[in-house]
Amino acid sequence: ASAGLPDAPGKDLSGIVVDINLRSAESVQQIRRKLIAGAYKPAKIAYQATAAALDIAPGELCLVAAHHGDLAAARAAGLQCAFVHRPMEYGGAPAPDLAYEAAWEYRSTSLIDLADQLGC
Repeated sequence: ASAGLPDAPGKDLSGIVVDINLRSAESVQQIRRKLIAGAYKPAKIAYQATAAALDIAPGELCLVAAHHGDLAAARAAGLQCAFVHRPMEYGGAPAPDLAYEAAWEYRSTSLIDLADQLGC
């Protein structure tokens, strides 16, 4: 495993938060892929195995994303969803995945706004 992170679900994840903080160049997405051998979003197993690797129910996990399609896939897998609006992501044009827009558990204008909503 690169960066000392586990390769597959079921491995001991103690200290992963420390690894995330110490290895800021390694994105959460890369870490998740290492935990889920061969499963990538939008496959349900990618989200469900992430919850299982963290020893929590899918409904206790929340995907934070700016793309409705990613959130729709996460919701289908049983996760909570937090949408962060990025109006200039497509140069001010409408997002191409607006068809997936739904009433997410959280909707925010920034990560700071989301943190405020979560009481952080």
